[in-house]
Amino acid sequence: MGEQVQFFTLSQLSAKIKRSLVESFPTAVWIKADMLKLNFYPRSGHAFPDLVEKKQEEVVAKIRANIWADDLRRIRQRFLSVTGKNLGDGISILFKAEARYHELYGLSLRIVDIDPTYTLGEMALQKEKTLQTLKKEGLFDRNKKLVLPEFPNRLAVISIDTSRGYRDLIKILWWEGVLFRTEITLFPAVLQGEKAITTISKRINEIAERKDEFDAILIIRGGGDEAGMDCYDHYALARAVALAPLPVISGIGHATNDTVTEMVSHSNKITPTDVAYFLLSKYSYQYQMLQDRTARLTTFTMMLFSEEEARLQNAARKVADKSIRRFSIEYEMLAHIRTKALELPRRKIIREREKLNQAEKFIKTEPKKQSQNGLKKLVLATERLERAVKLNLKTEKVKQNNLDQNIKLLDPENILKRGYSLSLHKGKVLRSTENLKTGDEIVSRLAKGEIISKVEKIKKK
Repeated sequence: MGEQVQFFTLSQLSAKIKRSLVESFPTAVWIKADMLKLNFYPRSGHAFPDLVEKKQEEVVAKIRANIWADDLRRIRQRFLSVTGKNLGDGISILFKAEARYHELYGLSLRIVDIDPTYTLGEMALQKEKTLQTLKKEGLFDRNKKLVLPEFPNRLAVISIDTSRGYRDLIKILWWEGVLFRTEITLFPAVLQGEKAITTISKRINEIAERKDEFDAILIIRGGGDEAGMDCYDHYALARAVALAPLPVISGIGHATNDTVTEMVSHSNKITPTDVAYFLLSKYSYQYQMLQDRTARLTTFTMMLFSEEEARLQNAARKVADKSIRRFSIEYEMLAHIRTKALELPRRKIIREREKLNQAEKFIKTEPKKQSQNGLKKLVLATERLERAVKLNLKTEKVKQNNLDQNIKLLDPENILKRGYSLSLHKGKVLRSTENLKTGDEIVSRLAKGEIISKVEKIKKK
């Protein structure tokens, strides 16, 4: 090797760092940081917080600390009494810590105290910043301007089925408000801590996609422990509520001061029970209006019925009077018609009897005259018929003789006797040379005998 290099062993370097740290920070000092996670271990009672420093949302420093069980119990009690909230994740803290370095475990901070007033102030500042941002964006009063229906009975509830507040809401609306048939659809969500911000916002977006199915959105959280309520002051959650397409009614517990989420909601009620009775009051108001309208309608209907009954009775009297008068007129007309009806048949019978007498006389004399004339006509017709039959028979006999003579003249045998012959080819009479060819055999039939010949030459005309 070349020149001797000066070096430290790892343990020597660690010891030097440890001495330097003790010399620089001989006593505990106050430090400001954001506590991402408390990392509490119930079994031992110790906590090992993850601490960071951020500048414009970017982490510029990070270190892990510890709080021993005895210190943690004391710090928690004081923090809760001052802030009204439990020591938890995602808060800014001003803490007193001892800086220590261990040869095996490295640098650590032992937290011995936390100033809760600083955290309270930081929370208030963050809350005010959120409020101002929402107002600047024109979102603070946006949800309040939405119109809540007069009878909001289709409810989208963001809660969890094991929540006491949700069960109280169901009990009141379904038992005390049984007449109103409230439709409740649960959208489960985490109700406190960091996860509440994302899950509640997600449920609001899901409801927005089905907004035509609901009249209002309810965010319900039971009372009791108020730890993790900081999420309701978070900008993202408050903005989601402000932008909801339906009126949001909040009932998230017994908070001393309203959270930003409650401030931007359409209606804010302290508890789920208050939300239930708020809805019942609207139902009852509508029910009372319905009863009033029903009573007025009943009264109006009864008056109308009375007026119509009087009008019908008056009309009935008029109809009865007219009917009686009309009946009298019709009765007189029928009596007159009856009299005529009795007279007419008598006259008709007399006329018909006279006609029958005349017909009887005619029947007795007319047949004799008709019989004599008919007999003369029959004799003349018989004579004319005999003459016509004889003439027709003679004419037909002459025609028959002519036909017999023509048949004999046209008989083929007689034609052959006059010197003609009949040519046959393959048993068929020849009328043309069209289908003949050289070498074909032809039979020529004469009056006496037949001649068989072969075609040598064909002349076509």
